Amino acid sequence: MTARVRALQALFFAAYGTTIPYLAIYYGRVLADSNGVPNYAAVGTILSISTLVGLVSPLVAGYLADRFRINNRLITVLALLVVVGAIGMFLPGSGLFSDIGFALRFAVLFAGSIVNGLFVRPIIPLIDTETLLVLRGRDGTIERYGEVRAFGAIGWCVTASLSGVYIAIVGRMEHLIIFYASILLILAAVGRTGFRSTISAVRIPWSHLRDDKTFQRFLVFVALIALGMVPGYVFAGVYFSELDLNFVMIGLAFGLASTPEIPVLLNGRRIVSRIGSENMIIAGTTVQFIKFALLFLIAGTKIPFLFVLVMLLQGAGYSLQFAGFVDFMDRRAHEHLRATYQSLYHVVFSIGGAIGNFAAAWFTGIASARFVMALSGMCVGVAAIYFVLFVRSNHR
Repeated sequence: MTARVRALQALFFAAYGTTIPYLAIYYGRVLADSNGVPNYAAVGTILSISTLVGLVSPLVAGYLADRFRINNRLITVLALLVVVGAIGMFLPGSGLFSDIGFALRFAVLFAGSIVNGLFVRPIIPLIDTETLLVLRGRDGTIERYGEVRAFGAIGWCVTASLSGVYIAIVGRMEHLIIFYASILLILAAVGRTGFRSTISAVRIPWSHLRDDKTFQRFLVFVALIALGMVPGYVFAGVYFSELDLNFVMIGLAFGLASTPEIPVLLNGRRIVSRIGSENMIIAGTTVQFIKFALLFLIAGTKIPFLFVLVMLLQGAGYSLQFAGFVDFMDRRAHEHLRATYQSLYHVVFSIGGAIGNFAAAWFTGIASARFVMALSGMCVGVAAIYFVLFVRSNHR
């Protein structure tokens, strides 16, 4: 059973690693004018709306998973639907659309991104919920979650690094969408191996969620941090391009960024037991703030390996945050609300990220992606202060 959830984690993040670091750059190339200048207003519109359309689907998927205990069925169906969306994302960047006008390229890319955003968002909370269920069924505890989630970091590291090398050699960014869809097809097959023969319904205790004020404050924090973290990460690729870093170095910056996640996640049980999930969240958020501050400050150096080193802070900070998030939410969630709690976290994170992406695209168009790094750091700093004042103090 644990081998299957390890595979689910690895495959999902491997799929993401092929596209997320390069998505803003790819969209900018597809939606460029006749002079090759990216239309960042169009890019920001697609990135933001494709995120926003995924707000309802995690809630629906979370409810169905909690109500009927059908996590794996949902993972398989959603992965197949994402593949359909990937077709629309691929076509405008392919040779088939080389002579097509901007409006049609935008329309097809927009449609594909909408389908992708709608159905990809629920997958990771469902995988996390399935992971927690398997661990609790085997060990009676979720303390080894980090050891399973580390396989996701490995999957991301491999594909994000290799994708940069592939683009540098072949130069066809649209091929990354093919890799993305292919890995999701394998994910769908792995998800299917966990199908239960019967489906049983359980009662959902909504009063538990209504009365959990600390979790509600936590969701405000999630929105604030997503407002900075998501655009800062998505537009980091654009930022590196502005500094003339080649795709090999961009791939290394994003790929190696996940390597610090592995030791943190493998030792997550010890870290949680020693400092607690709240302090893990605070530490991870602080590291994220330092990362954005350094990215802004070292722009003038243009030393590629310096950016790779700074991006290592991404993996360290995110793994501390996310391992803390999972433990924090699982301890608060009712047995029959675990998928819903996970889904609510991802929905709120998506809202903050969508707003942040739209703002980042606008600021990139009128200023630069470097300015986005500064704004992202400020948002992360505000989020950290909010957590200390209004979430951590109420959780004690």
